[in-house]
Amino acid sequence: MQHRKLRLSQLTAGLLLCHARQAAQDPEASTAGERAVSIPRAAAAHADLLARLPGAAPQGCNTIVVQNCNDAGSGSLRAAVGTAQSGDTIDVSQLACARITLTTGEITVLPESLAIDGPGPDALSIDGGSASSHFNRVFHHLGLGTLALNHVTITNAR
Repeated sequence: MQHRKLRLSQLTAGLLLCHARQAAQDPEASTAGERAVSIPRAAAAHADLLARLPGAAPQGCNTIVVQNCNDAGSGSLRAAVGTAQSGDTIDVSQLACARITLTTGEITVLPESLAIDGPGPDALSIDGGSASSHFNRVFHHLGLGTLALNHVTITNAR
């Protein structure tokens, strides 16, 4: 149990450092007035201390933009998740389609912490399809951290 607590603390420190670096690069974003944004702004003042914590160096902190609604291949959600690192955000908000249908199985998520941000729950759905080979599962998250699905709808999934 102690090892798990330490690992989660390291993940938290890494994500705080990621947010601190983003806030330092874009001061306007850190003063948007939302309660959730006050944490990165406070962390920005202590980014040097956070960087010295064991395991705190973030691997990701990048935004990967999905370019098409295909199940697989270059520019797809599956490809974006496959290249993502812990702390990254996958942006599906700019897609012209209303649905991504998985036809080749679930998407395995290896990064410990990953966010997928969409245009709104009524604007985009990720469909598990009808393939029994993956039991209509959309994502299979193997990490200890968080897989955050924001502003998307999951359909035809268990």
